[in-house]
Amino acid sequence: MEAFVRDLRFAQRMLISRPGFTVLAVVCLALGIGASAAIFSVVNGVLLKPLIFPEAERLVSFGSARGVAKDGALSAPDFVDMRAASTRMELAVYADESFSLRSNEAAVQLRGARISSNLFHVLGVAPLLGRAFTMAEELPKRGQEVILSDAAWKRQFSGDPKVVGKSVRIDATDYTAVGVMPKGFTFPIRALDMDAWVPLRLAGDSTFAHERGAHYLSGIGRLAPGATDAQALAKLQSIVARLTALYPGSDADRRAGIVDLQDTIVKGSRGSLLLLAGAVGCLLLIACANVANLMLARSTLRAKEVAIRTAVGASRSVILRQVLTESVLLAIVGGGSVSFWRCGAPISSSPSLHVRSRACMTSRSIGAWSRSPPSSRSELDFFSEWRQHCSSAPRTSMGRSRMLADRSLAPRVRIARDRCS
Repeated sequence: MEAFVRDLRFAQRMLISRPGFTVLAVVCLALGIGASAAIFSVVNGVLLKPLIFPEAERLVSFGSARGVAKDGALSAPDFVDMRAASTRMELAVYADESFSLRSNEAAVQLRGARISSNLFHVLGVAPLLGRAFTMAEELPKRGQEVILSDAAWKRQFSGDPKVVGKSVRIDATDYTAVGVMPKGFTFPIRALDMDAWVPLRLAGDSTFAHERGAHYLSGIGRLAPGATDAQALAKLQSIVARLTALYPGSDADRRAGIVDLQDTIVKGSRGSLLLLAGAVGCLLLIACANVANLMLARSTLRAKEVAIRTAVGASRSVILRQVLTESVLLAIVGGGSVSFWRCGAPISSSPSLHVRSRACMTSRSIGAWSRSPPSSRSELDFFSEWRQHCSSAPRTSMGRSRMLADRSLAPRVRIARDRCS
């Protein structure tokens, strides 16, 4: 431990003695590590991190399409028939929609969706305040109900807990606020968070049957405990086949499909994110190579110093340990500057900062690992020069005195003596 502390102090003095080299190396590392940290945080949050819903691995996207088995759009009557006959998974549907909220004599645009009454139950999420929708609220000629997001509740109603049960003017119609969702919840998952949800009208009047050809709903399901995707797909396909036989005009040649929900969400961005991550990884490698070249150039200037340290008794392992200590210290400084910039806020202040901290730590580790071997290998190349230099120097005390008398080498010899003492 004492030797490590001594190496660390010596490495610090050496880096401070060459501020131009140190600043240039730190900037190269900071650029590479910073870009890697930013992209890794996005890739981790979108591709690697599981969905926030309970038992998210059981959530799937389902639907039907003409001629191909994929999770296409559904019509409301088809969904009602599927939900009644499905035994392998619980089914729900939704459709994006915008609403206009009348607030303080001004109209405010809300992002929202019309959903089946059991959507929140399928996702495994309950409202923070109030209740979820009921099956009865899917019937026509019922009172209008709305569930607000936490952000819309705080923004439009100042977080008033008494908003549940109050009348809310939406699209020139009076809605009753029946619930408020927990903070951070949003569905469907879009670039912008949802503000409100209202129930779909899924039964009850004579015009409902004529909507079978209108395929506009997106389906989401939760597999039953113990059920597999193949079992659920087989059951769903049998239902779609029966609907095709009953309604050949609107459901002809339709096939069912099931896809993991997370794959459905990220399918449009997976390729571009992986490509961007690969490009940034190459940028980090280039930054590491540039710093390795700087270390190599610096090593040529230190050849005499290392030769003198060898002459006064420093072993090869001591010199290698010192070189590695300098490399690691430089990597820590470069990574630490990025960590201070990207992760300066307390981790507990935001869930996303946890991803940032993991990204920064991972990138710093990559930077230290990728850069240290080239510098150590470049130093190894100088052992032959050290041996040649030392073999040409006299081994007598008088010869060593003549070496010390060289003013250009005296400062390095003093440093070597301090290190080897």
